[in-house]
Formats: sequence, C-alpha cells, structure tokens
Amino acid sequence: MPYQLSGLAVSRPLRYIVAIGLVYISGVPCRQEDMMLFSIKRCDGGVNIGRILLIPLLAFCLFAQAPSAYCETQTFPVRIDYPLLRSLVVYKAFRGPGESVSLDDEGHGCNRVTISEPRFSSEESLIRFETRIKATGAVFLLGKCRMSVDWEGYLVMLQKPVIKPDDWVMSFEIVDSRVYDLNRKPATIAGIVWDLIKERVFGYLGGITINLSPPVEEVKGFLLPLFPPERKDTALKMVESMRPGDVILSDDAIRVEVLAEVEGRPGKAREPSPDEILSKKEIDSFIGVWETWDSFLVQTILALFGEPLSSEEKEILLAALLDTRHRFSIELEGVSPANPLNRDFVREQFVSVWSRISPVMRNHLGTRPSESITSYLCFFTAADALTALDRIGPSLGIEISRNGLVRLIRLLASGEATGLAYPRELNPSLRHVLGLGEPLPASGPAFDLEELDSDNGEPLQGPQENGVISILDRFKRFLVSRCEADGGPGKKELEAIRPWLPDKKDIDGYLERVRGVLKKSTEEALKKSSVPSELRTFFRRMVLATSWQESCFRQFIEKAGKVTYLKSYNNTSVGVMQINERVWRGLYDPRHLRWDIAYNARAGCEILEQYLVRYALKGRASPGPEVNAAQEDLARLLYAMYNGGPGERKKFDERSAKKAYQLSDRLFFEKYNWVLFNEWSNISGCM
Repeated sequence: MPYQLSGLAVSRPLRYIVAIGLVYISGVPCRQEDMMLFSIKRCDGGVNIGRILLIPLLAFCLFAQAPSAYCETQTFPVRIDYPLLRSLVVYKAFRGPGESVSLDDEGHGCNRVTISEPRFSSEESLIRFETRIKATGAVFLLGKCRMSVDWEGYLVMLQKPVIKPDDWVMSFEIVDSRVYDLNRKPATIAGIVWDLIKERVFGYLGGITINLSPPVEEVKGFLLPLFPPERKDTALKMVESMRPGDVILSDDAIRVEVLAEVEGRPGKAREPSPDEILSKKEIDSFIGVWETWDSFLVQTILALFGEPLSSEEKEILLAALLDTRHRFSIELEGVSPANPLNRDFVREQFVSVWSRISPVMRNHLGTRPSESITSYLCFFTAADALTALDRIGPSLGIEISRNGLVRLIRLLASGEATGLAYPRELNPSLRHVLGLGEPLPASGPAFDLEELDSDNGEPLQGPQENGVISILDRFKRFLVSRCEADGGPGKKELEAIRPWLPDKKDIDGYLERVRGVLKKSTEEALKKSSVPSELRTFFRRMVLATSWQESCFRQFIEKAGKVTYLKSYNNTSVGVMQINERVWRGLYDPRHLRWDIAYNARAGCEILEQYLVRYALKGRASPGPEVNAAQEDLARLLYAMYNGGPGERKKFDERSAKKAYQLSDRLFFEKYNWVLFNEWSNISGCM
C-alpha cells in the first residue's frame, strides 16, 4: 500500500529507506542496529562520507519511484448565509401568516403557542436562533380551560449545527436557551408556560433540518461536463469521493466543507499548437463559448430585477459586466501566432466575476422565502465549487462549456427553463437593474442593412450593351424597389441621413450641425444627471473632445456610391461616439446606434456621464471649475474608461503617477486642448 510523503506516493520499503536516511543525514544520534538497512557509523569528527553518499541515493529512491500524478484533497464550500438560512427555515417551517406556525394541542385547546419571525445570527461560535412567541397555558378542569396564563416575548436558542455524513442532512442541537420580554430584556415566565414551550416549541424547532443533498448533487452535475474526455475518470473519482467535512460558523454564514479527492498533474496545462491557435474553427468556438458566458452573466444579473439594489450594488454589477466585455474584446483582437488563444479565458472570467457579484446575489436572492430558495443555494454552491477548483483547474484541463452554463442558469430561471442565446437588441430590464433608467429616446432612422445605395431608387446607371441596361443593374433596381415596397429604407431615410454626410466643400457647416446634435445630447444628459455643477462645463468639453478623437465628428461615410455607418478599425464600435456594440449589448438599440446620429450621441453622453459620476469621481475630490492639472488628469482618466471600462481606472492611475501616458491618452488630450482653446480649424486633418 503506498504512503503519502511530501506530496509523493511512496511504497512501504522506500518509505523506510527515506525516513531512516533523513534521520541520519540530519545528524540525530541513533544506534547502528536501528539503521537496519545501512551499517554506516556516525563520525565524531571530519567529513561524514556516508551521509554525503546517502543523499543521491535518497533522491533516486524518491523521484525514480514517484508517479506522474498527485492526489489532493480539495474543499468545496456549501455556504449558507444567515438570511438564506432564514429563508430556508421559513419556507419549510413557518408557512403561516406573518411567517408563523401554531402549535396548539389537539385535545381541549387550552394550550396554544404561536411562534413567528425567526431570525438567525452567530453568538459564541454557535447559531443564535431567535423567534417570537405568543403562548397561553391553562388547566383543563370540569370541562373548561381554567387558570389561564398568557405570555408574549422572544425565545433565543443557541444551536450547534451537525451534519450526517451518510445523508447530507444538517440538524441543529440546542445548547442553551433563554427568554426575553417584548422589550428584549431577560424575563421569567410561569412554569406552566415554560413547560409548554419546552414541550411544543423545543420539539418543533429541534426537528428542523436542512437537506444539503441538492446543492451537492448540483455541484457534481455541474462540474462533470467541465472535464475533458481524457479526464473523465478523474472527474468521476472526484465526485464519488465527496463527503462532508467540518461545519464552520462565521459572523455572516455557515460553511459546510465538502471534501473531495482530486487527482491532478503537476505542471501547466497543455499548450495548443500553432495550427490550433490559428484555426478559424477554434476561434469561432471560443467566441461562441464566450457569448454563452456573456448571456449567462446577463441572465444572472436579470435575476435581480425588482430587487431593491443600492447604488453601490448597481455600480458593482455594471462594472463587472463592462470589464468582462472589454477584456474579451482585447483578448479577441490580440489573438495571433505570437499571442495564442487563452483557452482558460472564460473560466478565469467566471471566477473573477463571481467573486465580485456573489455578495450582491446572496444579499438579495436569499432573503425571501420561496420555492426557488433551494435552487438559489444550489446555484451559489456550484459557482463557489468552480471557484475553489480553479486553483488546480489548468492542470486538470477544466473548461467552461455551454451545457454547464445552461444547466447552472436554469437554477435562477423562473418558470420555463431559459436558454442562453446572444440577442443584440435593447433589453430595458437590464438597463433598469444596472441603474441606467428608461431606454434612450430614438426618433431617427433605424434598419438592419449594412449600407445604402446613395441613389436609392433613382435609375441606376451602369455598364450598358447597345444602349440596354445590363441584367445585373436590372436586378439591382429590382432589389431596391422591393426594399421600398417592403417598408425598408427608402428616399425618406436617405434624406434624413444626407445632412450627416461630410461635405469637404462645407466643412464648417457640417461641423456646426454635428456640434449642435452633441450639445443638445449633452444638455439632455446633464438634466437628469448628478454631475457636480462645477464640472458641467468640463463635461461639455469632454463630449466634444471624445467625439473628435473617436470619429472626427462622423456618423456616416460615403464611398463608391454607397452610404454606411462609421465603423472602428476592428468593426466593434459605430457612429459619432464610437459605441462598442458588444460591450454595450442589451443597453442600447444597435440599429439606432448605427443609423441615428442623435441616438448615438445620446448614448455616448450617457456613457461618459455614468463613468464620471459612478466611477471616476468616486473617492476623488472634485478638481473644481477652473482648468487645472487635476481637471486635466480627470479628463484623461474619463476617456481611458470610455475606451476600456471601469477597470481602466486603476491602470490609468498607475501610469498617471509615473507620467507614462499611452498613445491614446496623448491623442485624446490633444483633442481636449483643441476644444478648450477653440482650435476647430484642426478638423481638416481628419475629415
């Protein structure tokens, strides 16, 4: 039978050799006969040749016999926050009006007890279970209830949670108890009432149990599909070895340790080959899994719809969503032979995001008793388990799969199980949860086409043979006419777009029109904003400078008889404010972002305003209304977040402290100064 020694599985004979050798090398005195396999005597002086020769022998014994894998006991926590524990108990045992239960006797009805309003907390390393009690005790005599005694107050029990290893049922042993009056001061009660409480209440409350099998089984079902096919045996052994460990109490939760034996392999995960890295199929699969993960995150956030979220909680959720999406855009754009695809990217994002949003989720989803409360516990436990397993995830080859995410999100879905599609349209509920308010108004054109023919319905001129329009041009004319007949973009839409096509013969007129749209959108944003009054002029400059840097004030471009909306070099951002459609998915209407310059401007102003108020100014003193170094630094920071999300604040502060600005920082600040000093003639350089 192998033994464990310093992380290596070592057979019994080698264990003896190593143990004896280590004692000898350490210089601990021992008798020659105790050495058994070695007859090397200690030297009282000089060099101990025997010890020197023994070192390589021991190394050979250890490492030549060591297997390529190691076994590690991994801990998965089942965390039950006290509000969640309360919800579980209320849903199971306090189903009456006002979260109550009546424990009346079934005979003459002289003794009545109603317990209600259970509360849980910690006290002296025990669970403090408090419940309100209204009791009536009487003696049934000569056919009537006589000598009735009424009492109302609170019962507090100190309990120790105990879990059975065979069925995962957690019960609560009563260690101590005390009673308080309605003012929560120590009280004494009549013996008849106390006997009634001990008989009825203690028996009822002592019989309450929590079944942890559902969350543990959910962990098993969620984790198994994450292992690659070649590690299925490892996965099965892991889930089969799951058993309860210690029950740990903290100030905010009960944590039940689930122990499992996980076989890992030392070293890093297998690196994909260059062919795999550059494979279009691999990249498409990577994008597909990430989009499923993004939809999972959105659905998780939407589970909080209707909850009384604080401003800080909304900021946490919005920052987590935006940072996740910005990181993916950067990851996808940087894929190259020199920068391989990060196959652990989705798993790493899951772990990172869950650590940020789990306090918000627990704070709300576990506070109200319902039939979904057990599903919420299962959801939390599975997510926590993946986070715990992530410490050795790369060596196990664990990857987040679409099926795993679908299984997990169904625990949060109400009614029919939800899927994880990747819709791009506006989601008003998502805006509401994240604190963005009602959807932005839209009145301009919006359609699904990528481009318009600038003639749009006029006779199309093209190559002719013998004065006859070619078959290809006839087909084009037919398509345009059908588009108009079906209600698609026609002359009316094109005419609405024409004023926003840059005209080199009238740059000043065009610029004045665009600035007018941006100024109107800015004032609309400031009307409903909490931007400090001393920074409103600063904010107006920020909108103009951002548009200048992002698009050179352009919403559309016209080329070769075609009109289309302006796209970024990597085809992710659109329009005059270059709104990233993937980053802001669900929060704005993509068709209006593309074809409605006023809507795009409103979106850009709202994004800048949100970043300024909710993130840039948080914990930072207002630089005041005057142009100064602090205001200039705030301008650079705000633009950095506009481009990279809330997570850019920390990165920008680090490079700002060193004055090591990036090219994007410098280019934006150039435009900011042009706006500040009214150097509008510089527009010709990019128009």
